[in-house]
Amino acid sequence: MQRTKIKICGLKRPEDISLVNREKPDFVGFVFAKSKRQVNVAQVAALTALLDAGIQTVGVFVDEPAEGILMAVRTCSLNVVQLHGTETLAYIVNLKKMLPQEVLVWKAIRVKNSSSLSEMAVVSADRFLLDAWHPGAAGGNGISFDWTCLQNLSEPYILAGGLTPENVAGAIKILSPWAVDVSSGVEINGMKDMEKLQHFMAAVRKNET
Repeated sequence: MQRTKIKICGLKRPEDISLVNREKPDFVGFVFAKSKRQVNVAQVAALTALLDAGIQTVGVFVDEPAEGILMAVRTCSLNVVQLHGTETLAYIVNLKKMLPQEVLVWKAIRVKNSSSLSEMAVVSADRFLLDAWHPGAAGGNGISFDWTCLQNLSEPYILAGGLTPENVAGAIKILSPWAVDVSSGVEINGMKDMEKLQHFMAAVRKNET
């Protein structure tokens, strides 16, 4: 079985960096968009300076002007730009021209049902992140969606939305996503929790062969 990659999103504090440096996920995410987990460029630059070199960094943006994303990428040494808004094909094409060639672009799709996946055919991205649709919120809600609509999807994708240490192994068994993304599922009172993070990563890694 292909190893499922792990992204821990919504890091805000040096303590969060200490946790991920210990547990070694593949990716960590920093939310630049308006959110309870929002951080700014100066904060992220300070946090990424503490991060182990082997962990890839993802900046999460919602309908941000391309120039702002480019500045964040340069200042914070981001490896991936994750777009979580209504960004169009034209916007993404222009953004990719501006970014360093090695920086990847992920596009989030808020999934209501199987018809939501049609966006994957008309938007250009290096990977798609499939998250739960919720009115008035771009993501990070801790809610799941009907995974059965993904069972025939052959394109590699990142599964997000409502994942926890208790359900992630089942999701991987059913869907075999390229990666899984968690934020609130490894938190207590809005803060990343060591025990939950360890249990989540152990649940993912027990599927590795």
